[in-house]
This record gives sequence, structure tokens and C-alpha cells, in this order.
Amino acid sequence: MACTKSSHKTQPQRLRVAVRIFLFVFILVCIAASLELALHKPNTLDIHALLHSWGLPASTYWNTIYPTFFTRDIRPLPIHSHNDYWRRVPFYSALAAGAISVEADVWEYGGELFVGHDAGSLTRNRTLKNLYVNPIIEVLDEMNRPNEIPITGEEGLRGVFDEEPKQTLNLYIDIKTPGVSTLPVVIAHLEPLRKPRNFLTYWNGTDLVRGLVTVHLTGNTPFVEMVEKQYRDYFYDAPLKELKSGRYNTSNSLMATADFGKEVGSVYWGMGGMNEQMKNTVREHIKEAHQRGIGVRYWSTPVWPVSVRNEVWGQLVKLGVDLLGVDDLKSATERSW
Repeated sequence: MACTKSSHKTQPQRLRVAVRIFLFVFILVCIAASLELALHKPNTLDIHALLHSWGLPASTYWNTIYPTFFTRDIRPLPIHSHNDYWRRVPFYSALAAGAISVEADVWEYGGELFVGHDAGSLTRNRTLKNLYVNPIIEVLDEMNRPNEIPITGEEGLRGVFDEEPKQTLNLYIDIKTPGVSTLPVVIAHLEPLRKPRNFLTYWNGTDLVRGLVTVHLTGNTPFVEMVEKQYRDYFYDAPLKELKSGRYNTSNSLMATADFGKEVGSVYWGMGGMNEQMKNTVREHIKEAHQRGIGVRYWSTPVWPVSVRNEVWGQLVKLGVDLLGVDDLKSATERSW
């Protein structure tokens, strides 16, 4: 009987010991995870989420890391990330896919530029500065760290793509609020891209100087007010159908855009993509733009059926469209461009 009583008394004790052991192990796991996060320096950009686990001790890893590894192995593609701010991770998702163009709709309020498709989607933290300007500057600073070995040869600044360091990043800013009052706010928000190092493409009054970030203004952007200044580091997204007016050239516009459905036509399943008449329309658009030094982009291209979308994508790229507007980045990057 004494043994039985002793056995009954030890069961709660054993449970308490088991709970304590579990808590101890759980705490150790949490500490290990915290140390891992601490070792993975937050100030160093890492687009390859698992790169830090390649097997070297942390001290060796951070001393041997490739300086411009952030976009290493990412091949730039003629892709425009349509409504980029809708993505779970704006800007970086497009960059990881190799898209050379991103788009932000901006709404001015109290001197701040909020990013969203409509007024109901705006939040305090989703600003042009937080989602685009600051991340772009962060990447450019990472790609342009001072050389530790003073070997000459490469000159000038590097862009966001390690594979093609002179490739410009196209930043479309679609002004949703009244253009005359919003334009000065947009211009002011671009200042970090000008100083202390100027990364922007600009018109100096006589010549176009290509930079590593090219800003295109669209939406409610007031063309007349935009071209008042002789020096400009932002350009008007010209209407493709109005290029023959002679109003647009490389002093004020570097890209021209059109609604595919309205200007080219509708494509349906079973057509095999664009017919010859549509292709000729696209060829004429491209010729008209390129002879002025202006690129071409279409929006509202077919999205479904997927086979039709892919066929039109391939035809547009083959015909020479400069930027392919896409919503599905994954599918676009899987194509053989």
C-alpha cells in the first residue's frame, strides 16, 4: 500500500517536470531563432532568402559576401509591373522578377503622397516614400558601396541590376489628385534620388542625360506646367495616338502609352493572337515612337484566356514593344524572351 501511495504522489510531480522540460526546450528554440535573426544583419539587403544558410559560419559569411549580391542572377526583362503596389511586397517583387518598370498611383494629402488604387485603399504607412523612393535608394546605395580595392576600369554609378548595371529602372507615378497642386509635391519627393548622388534621367535644357532611374508622370499630370522648367528629371507619359502632333519628344517624354483594346483591337480565343492588321497597327505605333526616341507600352492587353494572353505577349515583344505591361509577374518571367 505504501508503494501505491508513493506512486500516486509522483504522477503530478512527473507532469510538472515534463512541463518544465518542454518550456526549457521551447525557450532554447526561441533563443536560437533570435540569435539567427541577429546574425542575419538587418542592414544588409538579401533578396535570396536562404542565401545566408550556405554553410559557412556567420563571421566568415559576412566577410566573404559578394558586394552586389542583392540582385545577382536576376536578369532584367522588358516588363512593366502594372499596379505594382497591389503586390504583397511592392517594388521588391518586381525587382526579384527582373521587371525594369514599376508603377505607383499617388494621392496627395497634407504634403504626403499616399499610394493606392482608390481613396478607400489608402493607409498612413503606404506612401511613395516608404514603398518606392526609400527602397530604391537603399538598393542603389547597396549597389554603389565604396570600392575596397582601388582598381580603376569601371566608372560611374551602378543601377539596381547587377547583371546589367547601366539598366535604368522606370518609375511610373500616376497622379490621382489634382495635377497642378500635386506635381510640386511629387517633384519634392524625388529629392533623395538627386542628392547626394543623382540617379535620375534628366533633360538639362539642351540634351538628354540617361540615369539609373527614369521617372514617368501620368494620370492627372499637367503637361504645360510640367514643361515650364528647362531642367527636368521627370517625363510625361505621352498618349501614343498623339505622337504625330509633334508635341512630344525626348525633352519632355520618353515613353508613350495606349489602351491596347482601343488602339489595336480585341483578341479572342482561337484567333492565334493578333491578326496581321493589328500587327501592322503596332508596327506603325512603334515606328512613330522610335523615330522620336520614345518607347512604347500598351495597357489593358488580354489577360484571359491565358493562352491568348501569352500569344499576345510574345507577339508584342517580337514586334519591338519596349515595356510589356503585366499583372502576373511569375508567368511573364517564365516566358523565353
